[in-house]
Amino acid sequence: MIKCVIFSLFLILINIPSIMGEPLTPLLLSHDVSWWQWITHPWIHASGYHLLLDGSAFLMLWFMLPKGLWSRGFIFSASLLGSALGVILQGNLVPGQGYGGLSGVAHGLMAAWAVWLMLDSDDLIEKRVAGVAYMLVLAKSIWELVAGTVFFEWMHVGNVGIPLTGSHLGGVIGGSLFIVLCYALKLVKLQWRPSAQTSSSKTLLLNT
Repeated sequence: MIKCVIFSLFLILINIPSIMGEPLTPLLLSHDVSWWQWITHPWIHASGYHLLLDGSAFLMLWFMLPKGLWSRGFIFSASLLGSALGVILQGNLVPGQGYGGLSGVAHGLMAAWAVWLMLDSDDLIEKRVAGVAYMLVLAKSIWELVAGTVFFEWMHVGNVGIPLTGSHLGGVIGGSLFIVLCYALKLVKLQWRPSAQTSSSKTLLLNT
């Protein structure tokens, strides 16, 4: 709870200029892509409304992630990288504009959560729910990339900036691939344990 409050305060403080109508544009992911923008762009939003949407979705998904993973930070980083690359490869970054916000990362966290449950859960219903959730977020992201607009655009009552929809699909791909990698490494460890135990038993037998 304390971490949630601290993170929320951080988001609010860094977005005070955005809430006042003047976002910190040098911190957005821009056409020339300065190195620091890879780190700063997800925290900057177009408005207070944009911050509320992205921030609340991000926090909810963050705490839904399984605690047994190496680190939620690694999932965040993979989703962030995928999201940023999605925007760059989409080719819609033009001089004078920039990309910011946590929506791409949030899509990555959603995908990561769903893929992990599909691969690792022992509950069949949980697996099915996760599978449906994953197909929905993937289909939504692909549709948005093709359509060039966000799925719920008509519902927005405030400024969310110009949607760069490649960020959503990029986040989904980044989060998904990282979880598959985590699971593959976990399987390798599980497969090696019996062999290691067998080797130890043989050694013990020889020593006796």
